[in-house]
Amino acid sequence: MLKKYPLPTNWREVPDANIDRCYYWNLESDEVSWLPPSHPRSHITQSGIKLRQKEMEKKAAEAQRQAAGPSKKKKKKKNSNDAGERSDTDEDDLNAVQKLKRK
Repeated sequence: MLKKYPLPTNWREVPDANIDRCYYWNLESDEVSWLPPSHPRSHITQSGIKLRQKEMEKKAAEAQRQAAGPSKKKKKKKNSNDAGERSDTDEDDLNAVQKLKRK
């Protein structure tokens, strides 16, 4: 396969002993692919180690947020012009909903 789809610079063929198959690794970017990167069906991704590391960092950050306690949401300030009155568009929307319910 490498004769037809040669490896670009910085890419190496690496044997995976667990599944008795080779994958392709970019030494600079740490990207990997099961097919040579020049192959039309190649799907280049981050290495599994990097993906697991990012997932662990994400989980650790989430655990820290949860340990810090519940987040306090800011209350929405009422507009000083809003005295609890409905606007004309609210009434129109309400009429449209009522018409739909009747059908």
